[in-house]
Amino acid sequence: APYDFYLMNDFKNNAAKLPDYKMYVFLNAWRMDAKTRAAIAAKVKKRNAVAVWNYAPGYIDADNNDQFSLDSMKSLTGFTFTAKNTTGPQNFQWQEKTHPMMPLAEDTIDPQTIGVTFGVKDAKAKVLASTSVGGALAVKQLDGWRSVYSEIPLTSAMLQGLCDYAGVHIYSRSFDVLYADKSYVMLYTSSAGKKTISLPKTANVREVLSGQNIAHQVKQFSEQVPSDTARLYLLTE
Repeated sequence: APYDFYLMNDFKNNAAKLPDYKMYVFLNAWRMDAKTRAAIAAKVKKRNAVAVWNYAPGYIDADNNDQFSLDSMKSLTGFTFTAKNTTGPQNFQWQEKTHPMMPLAEDTIDPQTIGVTFGVKDAKAKVLASTSVGGALAVKQLDGWRSVYSEIPLTSAMLQGLCDYAGVHIYSRSFDVLYADKSYVMLYTSSAGKKTISLPKTANVREVLSGQNIAHQVKQFSEQVPSDTARLYLLTE
């Protein structure tokens, strides 16, 4: 699925100019001030968008001498947390694998050594995986938006499930390299085999590098492609 990268300062200073997305993944939003929290809320908490928070979102309160704050985490994410200083690998256990974001989730989750382990302790949240401290992967429906917390490093399978949960259009499910815009889809294969591309709307498809016409007026097409091979598809009406 196509994606964009932004800095926290982009939210803080130019949130109104950013596009509205169906899903936002916050990789390291650990230090947060009130202005940035407000800008994120104004952008993310609407249209039933999905916000995905990793590890310690908002834990460092920049407006309070960089104090650690579970209240700041709750204000940002909507989850109630607990925290515990831990040593050694923390084990994760699945609690539910039937959620829409979990169809490809691995059977086991690799342990992680974490200095501070957080746990979701929230009666209104659905916990999908946990540690001894509490929920390590949880989802919560809130007013106008959906919040997902993950202490587990996100895998490609988890990200694909999150895209499905958020309603993000997925062009390819074969875990190859892919870029796309309104006119082109670029595929670079990590394995050989039948590659199926799903389009957001009907189009004619031509492979630019070979000049081959692939399909006419389709929303999905397939092609056998060797590994380590590039395909550039032009989409026209």
